[in-house]
Amino acid sequence: MVEIFNDFFSSVFTKEDCTSLPHVDDMPCETGVLNEVVINESDVLTRLQKLRHDKAPGTDDLYPHF
Repeated sequence: MVEIFNDFFSSVFTKEDCTSLPHVDDMPCETGVLNEVVINESDVLTRLQKLRHDKAPGTDDLYPHF
């Protein structure tokens, strides 16, 4: 089944010519690592108060007013 999907999606997308892309020398090195996450109560409360109560449930099947 996976091979069928792969064949289909590969046939839909075009293959781009990547040989003429410009080279960027001054690109900052990014490791992609998130070292620190700060979440405080006031930020969470502000976001929760902005939720619309009349919206459908999300992927967790919970309505916003819950």
